[in-house]
Amino acid sequence: MIYTVTLNPAIDLIVNSELNLGELNRANSEEYFIGGKGIHVSEMVRELGEETVATGFAAGFTGDFLKQELDRKGIPHHFVGAEGITRVNVKVLSAEGPMTELNLTGIRVNKARMNELNRYLENHITPEDVVVLSGNSAEGVSLDDFIDLCRTVSEKTEKLVVDASLEKITASLPFKPWLVRPSVFELYDAGSRRLSYEDDMTEAGKRLCAQGAKNVLIRDVAKATILVSEDGVYFGDPMDVPVVSSIGAMDALVSGFIVKYKETHDYAKALEWAIAAATATSATYDLATKKEIEEMLDEVYVTPAGGTKR
Repeated sequence: MIYTVTLNPAIDLIVNSELNLGELNRANSEEYFIGGKGIHVSEMVRELGEETVATGFAAGFTGDFLKQELDRKGIPHHFVGAEGITRVNVKVLSAEGPMTELNLTGIRVNKARMNELNRYLENHITPEDVVVLSGNSAEGVSLDDFIDLCRTVSEKTEKLVVDASLEKITASLPFKPWLVRPSVFELYDAGSRRLSYEDDMTEAGKRLCAQGAKNVLIRDVAKATILVSEDGVYFGDPMDVPVVSSIGAMDALVSGFIVKYKETHDYAKALEWAIAAATATSATYDLATKKEIEEMLDEVYVTPAGGTKR
């Protein structure tokens, strides 16, 4: 089972409209998608044929909509209640320019609710399970609370995955997470570049491994996708595919990697599927289908460090 924990899920409202500040703007169309990084991971895991349970916090009528959509998609879930309502993130698409985003604050979580989520995980996780902690935290969830979640998971399984800020990844390292996905923008400072871009990213990944991570997955759409793994370093070439939306692409990356590694125990093959899932998702407004991912695989090239393309 692949459990996902989303501490601040969302409903993404995608609006097609001209955007003129200070004026009344009427939408040409609108669509609602359930969101939050862990939610996207569960959706993609399900699409790829693996079992998943979505957990975290949800509240209010938007929280009800979130759970109804998961039910409709056939994704089991267990959300702990919270104060307020599950947030709505507004994404405005306009022919005049790039997407404009407005992300709301959302729910507030108290200590009792955090303890309830910890108890659920403690009572359900088995050593065979993968647990993905991803995304931003809701108000009231401290770094210490996040560390407690890492501790709870690591006591039950070795397959802890952290896809969050570098601060949270760093906090998780004493628990030896199986996979972390840091933001390339937090890792890389162009002003302090010493080597080539790929060498710098590889060194950054190796530092995280030296501190406890078993595998580090780094993606920069324009440059490369790099996996610093237990059995070596792999590079995925950038792909010349137009980006329609970045929503869910990194979550698809993580999902593709987890599912394919679980199936094959092959890091290079897992990276190929990760890149294909992320690229196919970035070419649409929604998460890619398995068919779209499979069609993308022929264009993915992965190179082991010092080796040849596969």
